[in-house]
Amino acid sequence: MFVEDLLGLQTAEQQSGNNEAYQKAVDLLLNIRLEAKRNKDWTTSDRIRNELTALGFSIKDTKDGFEWTL
Repeated sequence: MFVEDLLGLQTAEQQSGNNEAYQKAVDLLLNIRLEAKRNKDWTTSDRIRNELTALGFSIKDTKDGFEWTL
């Protein structure tokens, strides 16, 4: 465990947990974007989409919400 901590290595379980947290964070941002769209707050909606797109995300609006990939 000491070597893993020292080198910053992560076990598969730790990586999976980080990945899940990462996905939930992106979903949260996109749900805030959906709420902004419902409220016709186009500035906020566009800003979230544009910032995520600039970071390399592909965002697709669907009838049920959204889909995203990196």
